[in-house]
Amino acid sequence: MKTGTFQAYLGTFAIMARENMHKSLEVYYEKVDCCPLSNRQFNFFEFVYVLSGNGSHGINGNEPPFEAGDLFLITPNDYHSFSLDQVCEFMVIRFAPSYVKSYSWQSIDHIECLLYYASHFSGSILTNETDRLMVHTLMKNLQQTTVLNSIYSEDLTRHLVNAIIVIAARNISVIRPPNISPHADIRLLQILDYIHEHIRQPELLKIAAIAGKF
Repeated sequence: MKTGTFQAYLGTFAIMARENMHKSLEVYYEKVDCCPLSNRQFNFFEFVYVLSGNGSHGINGNEPPFEAGDLFLITPNDYHSFSLDQVCEFMVIRFAPSYVKSYSWQSIDHIECLLYYASHFSGSILTNETDRLMVHTLMKNLQQTTVLNSIYSEDLTRHLVNAIIVIAARNISVIRPPNISPHADIRLLQILDYIHEHIRQPELLKIAAIAGKF
């Protein structure tokens, strides 16, 4: 698809996406040389993975640079746009908060909280090189799945997306909050981990319960 044609399609898709927000999951590929929309805010989560190209990502007033292999997570709290230095390729995954709530995660019952926590970060959420390689492979497989659109493609897409969500969540969980000193009391970080782990168990988050444990 030619770039100009795709830009026209992207503008149409943006309108369609607003009209179809009852969908819990949307995945698509973009090849563009400019961002036709700016300062967008959604009521869903959005992963943007950079397949190729570079530029800067404007999010909540910050403009960190991006390059191939970066993964950005935009939460429903964020305003964002892209400034492109050249033709860029992206894989975009959009999913509603209800999507992560409805899936039976085996060991992460606080994953929605972790995803919202990414609103504090302006750069790529991938901090582990091994995970960067894994996400690259998953995204290429996801791109191929959307192109083929053969039997069981929807189920395969969901499995690939869920794997990306889990990898993103574990990278987010180890990123130190920006206002915490590297020399902070280790108990403070342990308390944050505890809150993340028990975010859906309010009785365990009472001051008395936290004080009793720490």
